[in-house]
Amino acid sequence: MKQLDFMERLRDEVKKSVKDLPIGIGTLGERDSVAIVNMPGGEEIMYMSRKREKTYNISVLMKHKKDSESFNVLTALYQHVENLQDLPSLNDSYEFVSATTVNLPSKQGYDEKGYQVWAVDFAINILIEKGVI
Repeated sequence: MKQLDFMERLRDEVKKSVKDLPIGIGTLGERDSVAIVNMPGGEEIMYMSRKREKTYNISVLMKHKKDSESFNVLTALYQHVENLQDLPSLNDSYEFVSATTVNLPSKQGYDEKGYQVWAVDFAINILIEKGVI
């Protein structure tokens, strides 16, 4: 069975807008960093071919000492993601359908060390191949 490589390919795409910061899947780092988080919800449609069209609710979080840096980076990121024509799988586990910005960059608060946390939210639709886990 193939393993879905969607989050890894999304991280590769995020790196194009966020060049100098570590990018994690699921959690932010100790210092200035970015995380791609799969949020609850999202629709799924099962087709007769046993392929599934899945909407992933994705939040990209950024932790930084400077408001302006977070805002500028996440603004460039959402503009980049909205204009994606493709987000190809390296193992043919899915096909990219579309990406939409759900919420523009906004400050979420501060962490315990005084870093500001910002977020931008996307709905990304992919078509998952039969047998992919």
